[in-house]
Amino acid sequence: MSEIKVDALTGKTTANDITVTVGATVTQSLEKGLSKCWVNFDGTVDSDPATLAGVAESLNVSSLFDVDQGRYYANLVNNFTNADFVRTVSSRAQSYNAALDSNYVGSDKVSMAVRQDTGAYVDVAINCIICQGDLA
Repeated sequence: MSEIKVDALTGKTTANDITVTVGATVTQSLEKGLSKCWVNFDGTVDSDPATLAGVAESLNVSSLFDVDQGRYYANLVNNFTNADFVRTVSSRAQSYNAALDSNYVGSDKVSMAVRQDTGAYVDVAINCIICQGDLA
């Protein structure tokens, strides 16, 4: 088995032009396959943007705001190029059915809302936001 250890990868043609073979014949851009933003946070803790209170782990998130009951948004360190980036949100609501929303706020932030099946917004302890797309 071969092993390659490097500190940096740079495409031969352009910096972000690295292709990975997936399976026998399929190729994929390495850059396109990477998550560009993610955050795992406790929605029951009022988030202080200076300390990111309630945040367990994050990537490319500069601050997290608890906007209102069950409503949050994360400011990004590096913006996406446009509104076409993919936002995936998840939450662990144990005692009721929950609906999750993630609306486009801008290329520099991501929103998340957690609603009970009754329509009321609710704070939940375990929440995640993941984003895929091209960074500016």
